[in-house]
Amino acid sequence: MRITEAARRLRLAWREGRTDATMHIAGYRAWRTTLVDLGIPSVVGRQVLEMGCGERCQLSLLFAADGADVTALDTLPVALGLGRPRMWATLAREDGRTRAVRQVVRDAVHTWRYWRTLGRAAGRRLRSSAVNVVRADATRLPFPDGAFDLVVSSAVWEHIDDVDAATREVGRVLRPGGLAVIQIALFPSLQGGHHAAWHAISPESARLVRPWDHLRPGRLPFPVYLNEWREAQYREVFDQRLSVLRWEDGEMRGQEYLASDFVTELEYSRRDLLLSSVTAWAAPVAPDRQLQGSANATVRHGDTR
Repeated sequence: MRITEAARRLRLAWREGRTDATMHIAGYRAWRTTLVDLGIPSVVGRQVLEMGCGERCQLSLLFAADGADVTALDTLPVALGLGRPRMWATLAREDGRTRAVRQVVRDAVHTWRYWRTLGRAAGRRLRSSAVNVVRADATRLPFPDGAFDLVVSSAVWEHIDDVDAATREVGRVLRPGGLAVIQIALFPSLQGGHHAAWHAISPESARLVRPWDHLRPGRLPFPVYLNEWREAQYREVFDQRLSVLRWEDGEMRGQEYLASDFVTELEYSRRDLLLSSVTAWAAPVAPDRQLQGSANATVRHGDTR
């Protein structure tokens, strides 16, 4: 059984390498189109910070390929800055050999394939040397005020415990006239539990893990930390800490699995259960408004109701 499950995960990771890259390049191009609409037709020479770049650093690589001066930040060791052998060694030292071995296997069947596909789809060479990698906490950024023209992040805010502090830091490091683009994967959504079975929605997913298992009693353990926030909680913090220009809905996913009694049983709205993500397009606010927002902040971290 364990061998069968391991083989299934390897096949899934192999397919993900190509599928994820295609999806990410499409998302990046959509972001660039919106940047043009908001008065940023080019990123050449602009200072860009990616918060929570992850192992693949796709946004950092793509913005750098388009001429931006990019800094990629994450709390975990990133191969782009260390090189693969040093990253594996760091993982083994900090998280144990099992975690390091899993990463080696994932890199072999997924990450390199992902980068090749991403580069081909982008139509240009993606150079890791063009990205400055920094290991730091999103709630305590090691940069001076007004250091960046653009702060970007994808599927990271749901993993942050102190959302208010991280969002405040975004406003602090943005220059006047700068812009933040923060995409958040929503916890109540079908894929919000971050279980591998639901990475790509299919009939097999429901056979492996019940739909919305992460919202039910007796749920499976989460594979990563999740703050369990709802959309309304994020919106309140963003309105306090930044000037929100656009608040865009992601895809509605999982209608075919949503029985009418689920909404009552799970105590979430239909929108909560189906909306996969939101993207905030926001500008920094004046310092006096930041201070006022700090005094008036009432959102309780971890309160999901």
